[in-house]
Amino acid sequence: MSASEASNIEGAVFRTLAWFSLFDQPLTVFDIWKWLMKPGKYISFGEVDQALEGPWLLEKVDRQDGRIFLKDGATSPFVRLKEDQARLSDAARKWKTLRRAARWFGLFPWVRGVAACNSLAWYRTGPQSDIDLFILVKPGTVWISRICTVLPFFLARRRPGTRKGHDPFCFSFFRSTKGLSLEELQWKKGEDPYLAFWIRSLVPVFDRGNIFSAFQQANTWVSFWLPHADGRVAHSNEEIVRVFSLPFPPVPAFLERLAKGLQWRCFPRRVREMANQDTCVVITDDTLKFHVEDDREALYRRWKEILYAHGVSEQ
Repeated sequence: MSASEASNIEGAVFRTLAWFSLFDQPLTVFDIWKWLMKPGKYISFGEVDQALEGPWLLEKVDRQDGRIFLKDGATSPFVRLKEDQARLSDAARKWKTLRRAARWFGLFPWVRGVAACNSLAWYRTGPQSDIDLFILVKPGTVWISRICTVLPFFLARRRPGTRKGHDPFCFSFFRSTKGLSLEELQWKKGEDPYLAFWIRSLVPVFDRGNIFSAFQQANTWVSFWLPHADGRVAHSNEEIVRVFSLPFPPVPAFLERLAKGLQWRCFPRRVREMANQDTCVVITDDTLKFHVEDDREALYRRWKEILYAHGVSEQ
Protein backbone atom coordinates (compact mmCIF):
# COMPACT_ATOMS: atom_id res chain seq x y z
CA MET A 1 0.00 0.00 0.00
CA SER A 2 1.45 3.39 -0.93
CA ALA A 3 1.50 6.38 1.42
CA SER A 4 -1.27 8.01 -0.60
CA GLU A 5 -3.48 4.97 0.02
CA ALA A 6 -3.19 5.13 3.81
CA SER A 7 -6.59 5.25 5.46
CA ASN A 8 -7.75 8.22 7.54
CA ILE A 9 -7.14 6.19 10.70
CA GLU A 10 -3.64 5.18 9.61
CA GLY A 11 -2.88 8.77 8.74
CA ALA A 12 -4.05 9.96 12.17
CA VAL A 13 -1.96 7.28 13.89
CA PHE A 14 1.09 8.27 11.86
CA ARG A 15 0.55 11.98 12.62
CA THR A 16 0.47 11.13 16.31
CA LEU A 17 3.58 8.97 16.26
CA ALA A 18 5.37 11.60 14.17
CA TRP A 19 4.57 14.29 16.72
CA PHE A 20 5.83 12.25 19.65
CA SER A 21 8.92 11.26 17.69
CA LEU A 22 10.00 14.90 17.98
CA PHE A 23 10.38 14.25 21.71
CA ASP A 24 11.76 10.73 21.29
CA GLN A 25 8.75 9.39 23.18
CA PRO A 26 7.29 5.92 22.46
CA LEU A 27 3.59 5.31 23.00
CA THR A 28 1.29 2.49 24.00
CA VAL A 29 -1.76 1.73 21.86
CA PHE A 30 -3.89 3.52 24.44
CA ASP A 31 -1.60 6.56 24.31
CA ILE A 32 -1.97 6.68 20.53
CA TRP A 33 -5.75 6.47 20.80
CA LYS A 34 -5.94 9.16 23.52
CA TRP A 35 -3.64 11.62 21.75
CA LEU A 36 -4.81 10.80 18.21
CA MET A 37 -4.20 13.89 16.08
CA LYS A 38 -6.94 15.16 13.78
CA PRO A 39 -8.70 11.86 12.99
CA GLY A 40 -11.67 13.76 11.53
CA LYS A 41 -14.16 11.77 13.60
CA TYR A 42 -14.32 9.64 16.72
CA ILE A 43 -12.15 6.55 16.34
CA SER A 44 -12.49 3.59 18.68
CA PHE A 45 -9.57 2.00 20.48
CA GLY A 46 -10.13 -1.19 18.49
CA GLU A 47 -9.88 0.69 15.19
CA VAL A 48 -6.55 2.17 16.24
CA ASP A 49 -5.25 -1.24 17.28
CA GLN A 50 -6.39 -2.74 13.99
CA ALA A 51 -4.78 0.05 11.96
CA LEU A 52 -1.44 -0.63 13.65
CA GLU A 53 -1.58 -4.18 12.28
CA GLY A 54 -2.12 -2.97 8.72
CA PRO A 55 0.70 -3.39 6.17
CA TRP A 56 1.21 0.34 5.65
CA LEU A 57 1.93 1.12 9.32
CA LEU A 58 3.80 -2.14 9.93
CA GLU A 59 6.43 -0.86 7.51
CA LYS A 60 6.85 2.37 9.45
CA VAL A 61 6.71 1.46 13.14
CA ASP A 62 8.55 -0.73 15.61
CA ARG A 63 7.32 -2.21 18.88
CA GLN A 64 9.13 -3.09 22.06
CA ASP A 65 7.70 -3.97 25.47
CA GLY A 66 4.25 -2.83 24.40
CA ARG A 67 5.39 0.56 23.15
CA ILE A 68 5.33 1.82 19.60
CA PHE A 69 7.57 4.30 17.79
CA LEU A 70 8.62 5.26 14.28
CA LYS A 71 11.41 3.17 12.79
CA ASP A 72 13.40 6.23 11.76
CA GLY A 73 13.54 7.65 15.30
CA ALA A 74 16.84 9.13 16.43
CA THR A 75 17.35 6.88 19.46
CA SER A 76 17.58 3.09 19.53
CA PRO A 77 14.71 1.29 21.30
CA PHE A 78 17.01 -0.12 23.99
CA VAL A 79 18.49 3.26 24.87
CA ARG A 80 15.07 4.90 24.70
CA LEU A 81 13.52 2.48 27.18
CA LYS A 82 16.41 2.85 29.62
CA GLU A 83 16.09 6.63 29.43
CA ASP A 84 12.34 6.38 30.06
CA GLN A 85 12.93 4.44 33.27
CA ALA A 86 15.40 7.05 34.52
CA ARG A 87 13.02 9.88 33.62
CA LEU A 88 10.13 8.19 35.39
CA SER A 89 12.17 7.84 38.57
CA ASP A 90 13.32 11.46 38.45
CA ALA A 91 9.78 12.73 37.83
CA ALA A 92 8.43 10.75 40.79
CA ARG A 93 10.97 12.49 43.02
CA LYS A 94 10.09 15.91 41.60
CA TRP A 95 6.39 15.24 42.18
CA LYS A 96 7.03 14.72 45.89
CA THR A 97 8.88 18.03 45.99
CA LEU A 98 6.06 19.81 44.17
CA ARG A 99 3.35 18.41 46.41
CA ARG A 100 5.16 19.76 49.47
CA ALA A 101 5.50 23.17 47.82
CA ALA A 102 1.81 23.22 46.84
CA ARG A 103 0.85 23.81 50.45
CA TRP A 104 2.70 27.13 50.30
CA PHE A 105 0.91 28.19 47.13
CA GLY A 106 -2.42 27.32 48.70
CA LEU A 107 -1.94 29.72 51.60
CA PHE A 108 -2.99 32.58 49.32
CA PRO A 109 -6.74 32.54 48.60
CA TRP A 110 -6.36 34.43 45.34
CA VAL A 111 -4.31 31.55 43.90
CA ARG A 112 -7.05 29.36 42.43
CA GLY A 113 -5.01 26.45 41.13
CA VAL A 114 -1.54 25.20 40.29
CA ALA A 115 -0.70 22.57 37.67
CA ALA A 116 2.51 20.89 36.55
CA CYS A 117 3.30 21.31 32.87
CA ASN A 118 5.93 20.46 30.26
CA SER A 119 8.22 17.50 30.99
CA LEU A 120 6.95 16.93 34.54
CA ALA A 121 3.37 16.58 33.31
CA TRP A 122 4.58 13.82 30.97
CA TYR A 123 6.74 12.16 33.64
CA ARG A 124 9.79 12.65 31.43
CA THR A 125 12.20 14.77 33.46
CA GLY A 126 15.93 14.58 34.01
CA PRO A 127 18.14 15.80 36.87
CA GLN A 128 18.54 19.19 35.18
CA SER A 129 14.81 19.63 34.41
CA ASP A 130 12.83 22.42 36.02
CA ILE A 131 9.58 21.95 37.89
CA ASP A 132 7.43 23.96 35.47
CA LEU A 133 4.19 25.44 36.77
CA PHE A 134 1.01 26.95 35.35
CA ILE A 135 -0.84 29.07 37.92
CA LEU A 136 -4.41 30.36 37.75
CA VAL A 137 -5.27 33.34 39.95
CA LYS A 138 -8.17 35.67 40.66
CA PRO A 139 -8.51 38.69 38.36
CA GLY A 140 -6.57 41.68 39.63
CA THR A 141 -4.00 39.58 41.51
CA VAL A 142 -1.58 38.33 38.85
CA TRP A 143 1.33 40.49 40.00
CA ILE A 144 0.91 40.03 43.75
CA SER A 145 0.40 36.30 43.21
CA ARG A 146 3.73 36.05 41.43
CA ILE A 147 5.56 37.78 44.28
CA CYS A 148 3.92 35.64 46.94
CA THR A 149 4.53 32.33 45.19
CA VAL A 150 8.03 33.00 43.85
CA LEU A 151 9.69 34.86 46.75
CA PRO A 152 10.58 31.90 49.03
CA PHE A 153 12.01 29.95 46.09
CA PHE A 154 14.03 32.98 45.04
CA LEU A 155 15.44 33.39 48.54
CA ALA A 156 16.23 29.67 48.76
CA ARG A 157 17.92 29.79 45.34
CA ARG A 158 15.48 27.25 43.95
CA ARG A 159 14.87 29.18 40.74
CA PRO A 160 16.22 28.26 37.27
CA GLY A 161 19.79 29.35 36.76
CA THR A 162 20.69 29.35 40.44
CA ARG A 163 20.97 25.70 41.56
CA LYS A 164 20.53 23.47 38.57
CA GLY A 165 20.26 19.87 39.59
CA HIS A 166 18.28 20.73 42.71
CA ASP A 167 14.80 20.75 41.19
CA PRO A 168 14.43 24.47 40.48
CA PHE A 169 10.88 25.84 40.31
CA CYS A 170 10.00 27.68 37.10
CA PHE A 171 7.07 30.09 37.46
CA SER A 172 6.80 30.93 33.78
CA PHE A 173 3.04 31.18 33.26
CA PHE A 174 0.39 32.96 35.35
CA ARG A 175 -3.13 33.47 34.05
CA SER A 176 -6.13 35.27 35.50
CA THR A 177 -9.36 33.30 35.65
CA LYS A 178 -10.88 36.23 33.75
CA GLY A 179 -9.66 34.57 30.55
CA LEU A 180 -9.51 30.80 30.86
CA SER A 181 -9.28 30.16 27.13
CA LEU A 182 -5.74 30.27 25.75
CA GLU A 183 -6.78 30.18 22.10
CA GLU A 184 -5.37 33.64 21.41
CA LEU A 185 -1.95 32.51 22.64
CA GLN A 186 -1.37 30.15 19.70
CA TRP A 187 1.73 31.15 17.76
CA LYS A 188 -0.52 30.95 14.70
CA LYS A 189 -4.16 29.94 14.69
CA GLY A 190 -4.64 26.39 13.50
CA GLU A 191 -0.91 25.67 13.50
CA ASP A 192 -0.10 25.16 17.16
CA PRO A 193 -0.46 21.50 18.16
CA TYR A 194 2.08 22.07 20.93
CA LEU A 195 -0.27 24.37 22.84
CA ALA A 196 -3.13 21.90 22.39
CA PHE A 197 -1.03 19.08 23.86
CA TRP A 198 0.21 21.42 26.60
CA ILE A 199 -3.32 22.29 27.69
CA ARG A 200 -4.62 18.72 27.76
CA SER A 201 -1.51 17.40 29.53
CA LEU A 202 -1.62 19.82 32.47
CA VAL A 203 -1.69 17.96 35.80
CA PRO A 204 -3.30 19.94 38.66
CA VAL A 205 -1.53 19.70 41.97
CA PHE A 206 -4.21 21.69 43.74
CA ASP A 207 -7.50 23.01 42.43
CA ARG A 208 -9.99 25.34 44.12
CA GLY A 209 -13.58 25.06 42.99
CA ASN A 210 -12.77 22.74 40.09
CA ILE A 211 -11.09 25.62 38.29
CA PHE A 212 -9.14 23.29 36.01
CA SER A 213 -12.34 21.59 34.90
CA ALA A 214 -13.65 25.02 33.91
CA PHE A 215 -10.30 25.75 32.25
CA GLN A 216 -10.48 22.64 30.09
CA GLN A 217 -14.10 23.36 29.13
CA ALA A 218 -13.09 26.88 28.10
CA ASN A 219 -10.50 25.46 25.70
CA THR A 220 -12.77 23.45 23.43
CA TRP A 221 -10.73 24.65 20.44
CA VAL A 222 -8.17 21.98 21.43
CA SER A 223 -10.58 19.33 20.10
CA PHE A 224 -9.61 20.47 16.60
CA TRP A 225 -6.30 18.72 17.26
CA LEU A 226 -7.10 16.18 19.97
CA PRO A 227 -10.76 15.10 19.98
CA HIS A 228 -10.10 12.07 22.21
CA ALA A 229 -8.06 13.80 24.91
CA ASP A 230 -9.80 15.12 28.01
CA GLY A 231 -8.14 17.39 30.53
CA ARG A 232 -6.54 15.66 33.48
CA VAL A 233 -8.28 16.68 36.70
CA ALA A 234 -5.86 15.10 39.16
CA HIS A 235 -2.38 13.67 39.36
CA SER A 236 -2.63 10.14 38.03
CA ASN A 237 -1.15 8.47 41.11
CA GLU A 238 -2.12 10.68 44.05
CA GLU A 239 -4.96 12.89 45.15
CA ILE A 240 -4.82 16.63 44.66
CA VAL A 241 -3.14 18.37 47.59
CA ARG A 242 -5.63 19.76 50.09
CA VAL A 243 -4.55 23.23 51.10
CA PHE A 244 -5.35 25.66 53.92
CA SER A 245 -5.69 29.33 53.02
CA LEU A 246 -4.77 32.16 55.32
CA PRO A 247 -7.59 34.70 55.87
CA PHE A 248 -6.06 37.47 53.77
CA PRO A 249 -8.27 40.44 52.85
CA PRO A 250 -8.89 41.23 49.17
CA VAL A 251 -5.84 42.58 47.36
CA PRO A 252 -6.06 46.41 47.08
CA ALA A 253 -5.55 47.82 43.60
CA PHE A 254 -2.63 49.98 44.73
CA LEU A 255 -0.80 46.92 46.07
CA GLU A 256 -1.21 45.13 42.73
CA ARG A 257 0.16 48.22 40.93
CA LEU A 258 3.12 48.35 43.33
CA ALA A 259 3.86 44.67 42.76
CA LYS A 260 3.71 45.26 39.00
CA GLY A 261 6.16 48.18 39.12
CA LEU A 262 8.65 46.34 41.29
CA GLN A 263 8.68 43.24 39.12
CA TRP A 264 8.80 45.06 35.79
CA ARG A 265 12.02 46.78 36.82
CA CYS A 266 13.52 43.41 37.80
CA PHE A 267 12.72 41.63 34.55
CA PRO A 268 15.73 40.79 32.37
CA ARG A 269 16.26 43.15 29.47
CA ARG A 270 15.42 40.46 26.93
CA VAL A 271 12.05 39.78 28.61
CA ARG A 272 11.14 43.47 28.50
CA GLU A 273 12.18 43.72 24.84
CA MET A 274 10.16 40.63 23.83
CA ALA A 275 7.07 41.55 25.86
CA ASN A 276 3.86 41.46 23.80
CA GLN A 277 5.69 41.29 20.47
CA ASP A 278 4.07 37.89 19.83
CA THR A 279 2.67 35.09 21.98
CA CYS A 280 6.00 33.92 23.43
CA VAL A 281 6.39 36.56 26.11
CA VAL A 282 3.09 38.09 27.19
CA ILE A 283 2.99 40.59 30.04
CA THR A 284 -0.39 42.06 30.92
CA ASP A 285 -2.51 42.44 34.05
CA ASP A 286 -4.17 39.10 33.25
CA THR A 287 -1.27 37.07 31.80
CA LEU A 288 2.38 36.65 32.69
CA LYS A 289 3.96 34.28 30.19
CA PHE A 290 7.74 34.16 30.04
CA HIS A 291 8.56 31.66 27.30
CA VAL A 292 11.63 33.40 25.93
CA GLU A 293 12.78 30.20 24.23
CA ASP A 294 9.69 29.12 22.32
CA ASP A 295 10.06 26.20 19.90
CA ARG A 296 6.41 25.84 18.87
CA GLU A 297 6.84 27.04 15.31
CA ALA A 298 10.01 24.97 14.79
CA LEU A 299 8.30 21.83 16.13
CA TYR A 300 5.32 22.36 13.87
CA ARG A 301 7.60 22.72 10.83
CA ARG A 302 9.60 19.60 11.73
CA TRP A 303 6.39 17.62 12.22
CA LYS A 304 5.12 18.68 8.81
CA GLU A 305 8.45 17.67 7.24
CA ILE A 306 8.08 14.14 8.64
CA LEU A 307 4.54 13.92 7.29
CA TYR A 308 5.61 15.21 3.89
CA ALA A 309 8.49 12.72 3.71
CA HIS A 310 6.01 9.85 4.17
CA GLY A 311 3.26 11.28 1.98
CA VAL A 312 0.87 11.86 4.88
CA SER A 313 -1.37 14.92 4.90
CA GLU A 314 -1.72 17.21 7.88
CA GLN A 315 -5.50 16.74 7.84
